[in-house]
Amino acid sequence: MYRSNSASALSRIGHPDMTSGIDQDIQQSVSLTKPFMIQKNRGRNPGWRIFPFLRWIFRRGINSRTSCVRSRLLIGFIVVFNIVVYNLWVQTGLRKNGVTANKKLMRTPKTTIVLMGYSIERIDNYKRILPAYGEMNSVLDRIIFVWNNKEDGPPPTPKDTLVPFDMLVQKENSMNNRFGPDVLNCTSTDTVLLIDDDVLLSEGMVSKMLQSYYENEKSQPSTGNHTTIVGISNDARIASTNNGYIYPCHRIEGYIFSLACWKSPFSKLPPPNVVIGKTMLLNKKWLTAYQSDAELWSYTGEQKHFCEDILMNALIRSSTIHTTLPVFVDKDRHSKREILEESGGLSSKGFSSLMWGFEWANRRTECVKWAMDHFGNDVWK
Repeated sequence: MYRSNSASALSRIGHPDMTSGIDQDIQQSVSLTKPFMIQKNRGRNPGWRIFPFLRWIFRRGINSRTSCVRSRLLIGFIVVFNIVVYNLWVQTGLRKNGVTANKKLMRTPKTTIVLMGYSIERIDNYKRILPAYGEMNSVLDRIIFVWNNKEDGPPPTPKDTLVPFDMLVQKENSMNNRFGPDVLNCTSTDTVLLIDDDVLLSEGMVSKMLQSYYENEKSQPSTGNHTTIVGISNDARIASTNNGYIYPCHRIEGYIFSLACWKSPFSKLPPPNVVIGKTMLLNKKWLTAYQSDAELWSYTGEQKHFCEDILMNALIRSSTIHTTLPVFVDKDRHSKREILEESGGLSSKGFSSLMWGFEWANRRTECVKWAMDHFGNDVWK
């Protein structure tokens, strides 16, 4: 204020050169001190405490205008660098989870859910599962409910849902039914999503599995084989030529199977190569291929070997050069799978369920070995 009055006085007495020089000094002083006009509020601004290097950068700018410009450029570079690093980190994490980071990549085709039920003790599960899936019209084209109990009728399906239901009451109780011709006749989508009736998937999880399926299909050679099979990380299992059926301990859900999982410290686990039928997404062409193999169909049908999921994995692997592994996606806060009541299952058998868990592992190992006899010794390699 004092300098401004002095400049006006000098201009009145006829010293234009001195006036212009003073004005330039004033402008330069103001431009250099602008960054430090916020020092009065520094105590209220946590940025000075969180990022003390900013104070050092601004202090260097007080010496000259050039230093101030360099300081501001340095700050801009730091901000841009951190944004780039953060985006790369997010994209890498999403790829590991089986999801592409680009949300605009594609609008994936819908899929068809295939549920299979038998026990009326799970009626509470159906009251939650069926209405929930009936509202997922953004990812589901149709819901096929395969009912295997001839004596007890199926539970009622909800009315006026966004996704239509097909109730298929079967003549015999067979795990093959979810691969059967009735399911194919009702399916118009390229893929089917097999889900057990003791789990509930969120819409985000279904979408995530579809994204992973089509992204993996794009990365494969254009042979038209459609060998991609997608599961959830907790369902990853290992079919080993030497060790049979293996539960990787860090992937197991549930107490019983965690006691029977693979804990050997002396050998390294191979990568998982089997998706179990609890949650499995695959191309519908493999249902036709499974039906066409009479020996395979009989083994898991009439002979009552409950391992159709293992042998579906073996069937798909046998049609390739065995280098394509299943795709596994991780659960997160947007992509969830809730474990529901397993009425009539292993969890309700008390202490005997522990021994049954080991017996179940042995039966699965028999199926792994049968697949080697049927498809060739190198099917799991």
